[in-house]
Amino acid sequence: KIEINNDQVWKLGDIIVRKNDPKTIAMIVQDDDEQYCAMDISPNHVGTYSTDPSEINVGCCSSIDDFKEEFQDCWRKVDAELNIKL
Repeated sequence: KIEINNDQVWKLGDIIVRKNDPKTIAMIVQDDDEQYCAMDISPNHVGTYSTDPSEINVGCCSSIDDFKEEFQDCWRKVDAELNIKL
């Protein structure tokens, strides 16, 4: 069972996953118009790492609070760690 904590703060760079499809992974980013949106970072998806409106997982919002309000029912924030090896 997944525990949902709606009091969590969402911010730029957070990783979110679809509740009904945990293989669909996105990062909260701002597009060229400074709108908050989810950039698809799912392995092997078409359009991965793009903020092109036709390839964004979910719609964009003008504030991070609006983004969370609109998408927290279908998406959940997960703990993630960026690991870069050079």
